[in-house]
Amino acid sequence: HRDLHSFPTRRSSDLILSVPEDVARVVHRLPNVIAYRRVDFDLFNHLDFTYGIGARELVYDHVLALMRDNYK
Repeated sequence: HRDLHSFPTRRSSDLILSVPEDVARVVHRLPNVIAYRRVDFDLFNHLDFTYGIGARELVYDHVLALMRDNYK
């Protein structure tokens, strides 16, 4: 059973609002990160997390699986 404040994080390579080094620095300062992975599509960006056609397969299916496995 995981703390309800534990969470997975995702990042992509095509972020115009932040660079990977900044994202990594923030992730390492957050408590209870249970997963940190890069989205496996180089052109995925901030808008794709919400509007991207492949967002479900690239991000949300993995997040839901982590939630199923860790929040029983």
